[in-house]
Amino acid sequence: MGVQAQAGVRPMSNDITALELIVKIKKQAESFDTVVLQEGEANALVEALEKAQQRIDELMGAIEVCQHNLSDTEDAMHIWAERAEKAESKLITRTGKLHEPVAYAPKGHIARYLKDENAGCWVYGKPTNGDDERLYFELSAPSVKLPTNSGWNSDPYNHGRNDGISECTKALRAAGIHVIEGEEQ
Repeated sequence: MGVQAQAGVRPMSNDITALELIVKIKKQAESFDTVVLQEGEANALVEALEKAQQRIDELMGAIEVCQHNLSDTEDAMHIWAERAEKAESKLITRTGKLHEPVAYAPKGHIARYLKDENAGCWVYGKPTNGDDERLYFELSAPSVKLPTNSGWNSDPYNHGRNDGISECTKALRAAGIHVIEGEEQ
């Protein structure tokens, strides 16, 4: 099917849309092998096709950007997960325990810290919101507060109360419990 444009004919009126033009061409194509278009109609059809192609190109560009951003996000998630596993394994290797609290994680390490709304969140490096909470790789073991010395010697073997508390402290720490000395309940 060929399309021929007639020169010297008035430009296409604004009343005829590209869709109406396509319907007109299809009707003519049913009866004939050749469709005759006025120059304005042919120009309008070309313009509509160019606009459609431009919109397709814009959408394809947007799809490429979205796919690239998604790929970057997935890569970052994998990198963070690997860093968290490495930091956790370093802590276990160094201390032999997973519960041991540490100070702020050095740059390049990831840790979780305990704080009301941020409990269990992973942090890279030092928190920025003025948080003075200590970082933890896992929830820490329970803490036990031991009372201060009252000065009374009640041990029949003449061990002072401080000796008993220090022995308890050693045993609790050996069991992996965080002990805070010198604070009253």
